[in-house]
Amino acid sequence: MALVNAPAEALPFKDASFDGVTIGFGIRNVPDFRAGLREMLRVLRRGGRVSILEFSTPPSRALWKLYNYYFHRILPRIGGWLTGREEAYRYLTDSVSRFPAAAGVQGRHGGGRLRPGGVSVALGRGGLHPHGNPAVNDRLPSRSSRRGAT
Repeated sequence: MALVNAPAEALPFKDASFDGVTIGFGIRNVPDFRAGLREMLRVLRRGGRVSILEFSTPPSRALWKLYNYYFHRILPRIGGWLTGREEAYRYLTDSVSRFPAAAGVQGRHGGGRLRPGGVSVALGRGGLHPHGNPAVNDRLPSRSSRRGAT
C-alpha cells in the first residue's frame, strides 16, 4: 500500500475500492466535509465500514456548560502556555464548535446513508462513530458522472 496525499473531497481511487475508510479528528477540517463524506462512501465496498473519530457535543446540558467553559476559556490558555501557540488551541475550539454533532453528520450530512454505531468518550465530548454501508455504492453515481466527464 502506498501513501497518497489527496483532498478528501476528490479521492483518487475507483468506486468500491476499500472495505474500510477512517478519519481521526480531521473531518471537521475538510473544507467541504459533505463532499468528503460522499467520497468516503463512494470508495467503500458494499458492506464496508466508515469510522469517524471526532469531537462531539456532550450529551447533558450540565456537562456541556462545564466543558464549554473549560474548552473555550481554559484549554487555549493551557495549550498556549505549554506550546507558545495559543492561536492553535483557539482554532481547535472554534472548529469543534462550528462542526455539527454526530447525529447531524450521520443523518443530515451523510445523506441518511450512514448508520450509527458510536462509542462516546471523554464525557461525551469525543467519539468513535463507525458506520455501516449496506448498499450505498449501488445508489451513488460514479466519480466521472458527478464531475460532468464524458
